[in-house]
Order: sequence, then C-alpha cells, then structure tokens
Amino acid sequence: GQNYASTDTTWVPTAGSVYVIRVVATDGVCSDSMDADAIVADSLKLSSIVTDDSCAGDMDGSIDISTSGGQAPFQYVWSHGPTSEDVSGLDTGSYVVGIMDEAGCMATGTFSITTLGGITASFTYTSSDTIVAFSGISSPGAVSWAWDFGDNSAGSSVQSPTHTYADSGFYGVCVGVTDEFGCTDTFCENIEI
Repeated sequence: GQNYASTDTTWVPTAGSVYVIRVVATDGVCSDSMDADAIVADSLKLSSIVTDDSCAGDMDGSIDISTSGGQAPFQYVWSHGPTSEDVSGLDTGSYVVGIMDEAGCMATGTFSITTLGGITASFTYTSSDTIVAFSGISSPGAVSWAWDFGDNSAGSSVQSPTHTYADSGFYGVCVGVTDEFGCTDTFCENIEI
C-alpha cells in the first residue's frame, strides 16, 4: 500500500487498490490508533450474452449477464420483475436491469430481444367443377408446406397443389408452413366446391 500522513481527511484513492487506513487520535497527552483495510473496488461493469426469441410467441429468448468490478454480493432488479442475475423465457421486447453492489454503487443495462423467425400462411384457389387449384402464400418464404384438403385425403406437401374432390360441398382446407428457423403457421378456410 501507499503511506499518507495528513490531517486532511479527503483524498482520492486508486480503484482496484487496497489501503490500510490508520486513524490516530491524540489529546496531547494520550493517543490511540486503529487500523482498517479499505478496498477500493473497480467501477461496476456488466457484459451480456443475448439469445433472441426463435419464433414469434415462443418466448425462448434469454439474457445472460456477467458482472465485474464493484464489491460482491450484487443485487439485480429487472424491469419485468425478476431479481436474478440471468433471465430466460423472454418474448420480443426491451428489458432493463439495475445492479447494485455491496457498497451501493449502481449500474444499468438495456437489452433488446428480437424474433429470428416468423411466418404467415395463406392461400388462394380457383375451381372448375370438383377440381381445385390451390396457390400457397407465405410471408416470408416457407421451406415446407403441409396441405389438408378437408376430405380425409392424403394431403400434399407442395406449395401449389391441384386437388380433385369426390363430391361438391363445403370443405375446411388448411395449409401449414414452416420457415428456415422452424417457425410454423397454419391458415384454414372453408371453401365451397
């Protein structure tokens, strides 16, 4: 450590250092002293690893933070309620954490969770008698398709199938799509043949 002899009670210590502080009290006849260690911690800092939500509504995003500097133990308070260091099960949005160390020093961090994937399914169709030409629509582009024509047939896995119904009537047709991230959506419509 460093030695300072002064009647001045104010000095600026260096962060990350340990000082031995000796207080001497004297009345001119008697004196007494006391030593104490003073640890000057580095300023409180945080770093993070953010994992985005894989698909809209999946709520599988997470924020893993690491705290350095400061004086342990640390207290954490997140804008959505938790008091843990790390949080998971997060949906798309903005999250703020406040951190306080043992000495009362504070730091905050703001993080954004986005959605990697998300897809919307739809279809159009034209018919001639009992033959129907379907056109699958997805936004953004689907990597796989699954059709249910509503008549207990085998269905189809192509984007724009043609299907022949045995009889005219009403049928509940559904198309399911999957994007490159594994996100899915299904669109159903009752059609009249």
